[in-house]
Amino acid sequence: MDRNVGRVLSVLDKLELTHNTLVIFTSDHGYNLGHHGIWHKGNAIWMLTRTPEKTWPNIQPNQRPNMFDTSLKLPTIVRWPGVVKPGSTIDRTVTNLDWFPTLCEIGQAKIDPTIIVRGRSIASLLKAEELNWDDSFYGEYNMRNGSKTAMRCYRTRDWKLMIDFANPGRGELYNLKNDPDETHDLFTSNQEAAKKARTELEAMLREKMRQLGDTEEKATSN
Repeated sequence: MDRNVGRVLSVLDKLELTHNTLVIFTSDHGYNLGHHGIWHKGNAIWMLTRTPEKTWPNIQPNQRPNMFDTSLKLPTIVRWPGVVKPGSTIDRTVTNLDWFPTLCEIGQAKIDPTIIVRGRSIASLLKAEELNWDDSFYGEYNMRNGSKTAMRCYRTRDWKLMIDFANPGRGELYNLKNDPDETHDLFTSNQEAAKKARTELEAMLREKMRQLGDTEEKATSN
């Protein structure tokens, strides 16, 4: 992968296109290589010497459906000569949905106002401009291969909540500020901070579902 990215950049140099070419390197999902004891992404399998006993009726014992940050976060590198400062880092929450409006803005292409665009342009972030930016994130992942899940999550900079509507009672809550590796599930915790975060994030999660026309019935039926 590294070699072939280098070959692409080398061709841009030879064609003298480097100075006015925006290069984006990214992916479509993260990957677990033993993180949390699992292998693969959101439809991960256990990598343990002993597979846990079956806990949920719709989840196979060898599978570990998840929405861990290690599954959700993507590698993303942008080279934009004269705009993005080499070696700089953008510590804000963005998604792959943002690339379409971003590239349209950069290319000065107008978006048909009748088209539903879920993402938002990150051109201002790339230009290091000061602006208010909402770092909250909503995600969903349905599994229909082996196991059945209807996972929905809502994430802020400090907390993340996941609810699996296909397996009633199954959920996860992490304090990302104190536990960025998501090792301590606080979904059933009696800590006041955890209970408060769960209530607030579930309200935001369900509001996002409402906006998208998603319901528990739809989530578990498709």
